[in-house]
Amino acid sequence: MAIRGKVKSVRDTGSGYIGIVTDTAANPKVDYNFSSLCGKELGLKDNMIVRMEIITLNDGTGAKLAVSLDPVEKGTIVTTDAANNSGTLTDNAGNTVNFVQDYITELGLTSGDRVSYAMVNYNGAMVATAIQK
Repeated sequence: MAIRGKVKSVRDTGSGYIGIVTDTAANPKVDYNFSSLCGKELGLKDNMIVRMEIITLNDGTGAKLAVSLDPVEKGTIVTTDAANNSGTLTDNAGNTVNFVQDYITELGLTSGDRVSYAMVNYNGAMVATAIQK
C-alpha cells in the first residue's frame, strides 16, 4: 500500500537517482533510502511530497527501501485557456508552472482552484498535466 513521504535529499548517480525520503505519517518519522531509475524524468527534488512503497530487501540484510516514488504536486490555478487546453498555476514554492489539460471547462477548472498534478516532459518542456481538484 502506498504511503506519503517527503524527499529529504536526492543525488543523480548517472544511472538513476538515490537519496533519502521521510515517512511523514509515521510517529516518530522514519527515514528510508530510495532508488529510482527514472528520478530525473519524474523531477524528484529535495522537499518534494511523494507517494511511495516500502519494501524489504531479499539480500539477507532485511533492510527496508523506498521504491516506486511518485511525486504529489500541489498548486493553485492562476489562468486557464480552454481554447488551447492550457494555463498556468503557482506551485507550493511560488513558482509559475505552465500546464496542459484537455476538457478544462468540463473539469470546472478556474482561477484560484487548489489542484494536484503530475509534471511531465511535453514537447521538450516540463509542464503540469493530469490536473485534479
